[in-house]
Amino acid sequence: MPSSSHSVKSRVRRASSPITIRVARTSLDVPARPPKELYSADESSMDTLDMKWTLQHTSGFITIQAIRIEKYAARKIKDGEPLARV
Repeated sequence: MPSSSHSVKSRVRRASSPITIRVARTSLDVPARPPKELYSADESSMDTLDMKWTLQHTSGFITIQAIRIEKYAARKIKDGEPLARV
């Protein structure tokens, strides 16, 4: 089992926003922590991009997925994590 110090460092390293922790003599708890903000409705919705979309624009869905994948990869690179499991 990892030490408390290691667990705290691991959790803090991955936090992308403020976190709340609760510490007792024998335990450490993170009761509330917002998720990493990889998803942004403003960048991932076809409605918020300033374009005139129609049902025939399947490339729009591909573009939206590309934006999400780029955000995911950027976060992984920033955190020093591999992009794929090896």
